Amino acid sequence: MTKAAPTPCVVFDVDGTLAEFDADRLGHLVHGAEKHWDDFHAAMADAALIAPIARLMHRLKASGETILICSGRPNGWAAHTIAWLRKHDLPFDGIYLRSEDQDAATDPEVKRRALKEMRDDGFDPLAGRRRPQLGRRGLARRRPGLPAMRPRRFLTARALPRPLSRAAGQRQG
Repeated sequence: MTKAAPTPCVVFDVDGTLAEFDADRLGHLVHGAEKHWDDFHAAMADAALIAPIARLMHRLKASGETILICSGRPNGWAAHTIAWLRKHDLPFDGIYLRSEDQDAATDPEVKRRALKEMRDDGFDPLAGRRRPQLGRRGLARRRPGLPAMRPRRFLTARALPRPLSRAAGQRQG
């Protein structure tokens, strides 16, 4: 039996990518050894949408891309994250969150595991937003075949970024 080709996808993070996240005000709730997820989700329920990234997401979805959400938020609070995404009418085809056994894990550790799960589920991530803590040493830079986009480049862009355009062309051709 032939294994199906992986489905190309574009991955978006939530906090600091789609949702405004004030690390100075809220970082202490989730960046320490002890996490305060109830307080964090209460504060983020009304987080402002980062409109240019949302527009990029809509354009990618309209062009036929599969959209996945990958966040360090815990799976036990998935309903909060999904409610926020739906409140802002953001299209997505799947969501990957911090598993129950990863509460003490760092965001890069969580995202490495999520990337493996995506690939195990038959997805081939094309790009993801590079988070500051991933930087040069993180997932996006370490993993060949997973280019990272810097959102500022697309704030006024009228076309898909080149790596995605080429990948989309290869997928369709």
